[in-house]
Amino acid sequence: MAGLTEWTEWPMVMVLWHDAHSNTTGWTHVEDLDTDPAICVSVGFWMPVDTKPEHISICQSTGPDGTVDHMLCIPTAMVKRISRLDVRDGDNPTS
Repeated sequence: MAGLTEWTEWPMVMVLWHDAHSNTTGWTHVEDLDTDPAICVSVGFWMPVDTKPEHISICQSTGPDGTVDHMLCIPTAMVKRISRLDVRDGDNPTS
C-alpha cells in the first residue's frame, strides 16, 4: 500500500471554526436567546490556498489521480484555529 506522502503533499489539519446556526425554533424572548457561538471542528487535507479565495479549503479524501472528495470551504473570517496534524506513514498499521 502506498504511503501518505505518495498520495498528497497537502498537510492534514484540524480546523476549529464558528458556523452560522439557527438560534430559535419559533417565537422566543430576547433574554432567552443563545449567545454562544456554534463551534465546529473539522479534519481534512488542507488544499492549496488559491482553491477558493478567502476560504480555508479542506477535503476528506484524495486519490492517486489528483481527485478529491468531500471538499469543505470555510470562510477565513470564521476560522479560529488551524492545527497541523502530525501523520507519519509508520502510524498506519496497513502500510
